[in-house]
Parts: sequence; C-alpha cells; structure tokens
Amino acid sequence: ASSGLPPGKFVTIHNPVPAAIPASPDAINAAMALWGDGGPRILAVGNLKSQKNHSLLLRAFAALPHRHARLMLLGRGDN
Repeated sequence: ASSGLPPGKFVTIHNPVPAAIPASPDAINAAMALWGDGGPRILAVGNLKSQKNHSLLLRAFAALPHRHARLMLLGRGDN
C-alpha cells in the first residue's frame, strides 16, 4: 500500500446499497473524465464544515508518495 502500512491494517467498507441500474456509457465516460483510469482514488462526501477537518485530509493527501492519486471533495458548507 502507498501508506507504508501492512495490508492487514485496512478494512474495506462496502456500499450497503446495491446499484439499482448499471452505469450508462455516458456516466462511465464522465467518471473517466473526472477520475482517470489508474491510481488510487479518494472521495470525501459530506458537509464542508470545520468540524470535518478537511484541512487534515488535504495535508495527508499532499503527503502521499503516489503521484497518480486523485482526491475529490463533494459537499456544501462554510469552507
């Protein structure tokens, strides 16, 4: 892992709600335009408020050794 931690230190949390409809070719193309086709991807979704400490997430992301990683923040709020 690019974090330097052993794989046993991570837990995958799967989405509890299955997708009802397969993605359309247009949706797949839009996702590829945003995310590209390789490297780690990190998505943070929620209110953009100081309590969420997004500045820590940004500093941690900047420190990643993997230069092909991408980060996307989605939400509304103060910051």
